[in-house]
Amino acid sequence: MHVIIIPPRRFEWCGSEGPVDVAHKCGSVDFTSGPSIVIFTGYSVMHASILPKAAVSKQHVSRALAAGWSRVTLRPGKGAFADKIEVTTRTIDNALSGTTLPELHTAFNSLLFDHTALDEVVALYGFCLTPKQAEPANDLLTAAGVLTAMSDLIGRLADGVRDHVDTLAIADLLRPHMPALGRIVVEADELRGLRR
Repeated sequence: MHVIIIPPRRFEWCGSEGPVDVAHKCGSVDFTSGPSIVIFTGYSVMHASILPKAAVSKQHVSRALAAGWSRVTLRPGKGAFADKIEVTTRTIDNALSGTTLPELHTAFNSLLFDHTALDEVVALYGFCLTPKQAEPANDLLTAAGVLTAMSDLIGRLADGVRDHVDTLAIADLLRPHMPALGRIVVEADELRGLRR
């Protein structure tokens, strides 16, 4: 599996080869060896300075959805995902292959399975989804998860280098906690009167 970190200035889709074409602009990655994850960086919790200049095409949305759904179905499998969002595995296969784009309600139902399922899609528009209501009871779990990831990162930096294997491991540990961290920032902004 590959994880590609894409800085905001390199955020664009191009070409038609591979499931995540933007990564081709950021380095040489062999996508034929397995599934890939793209992490879009550089946007704030809710909005970013990377809004598209033109409407995003259906093809780009389809590719982004396929990337997100591939990522969230990697470990538990398509069957569990299909059961949770109440569709057939054929619907999932069609979305992953780009044959069809699921209906809007089906795409949003994927958030019931994994709250990061649409990250790649909303990132196309310069946004990041966060839960409307934070769950303070889970703050300790979030803190513990982030501390575990940071502890692992410190251990991996003992040799003075963070290589691609380290990046993959750290990203896997941090990703589940990113929406909760983002929600804390949104709450702080609301307390300061910066958001309504």
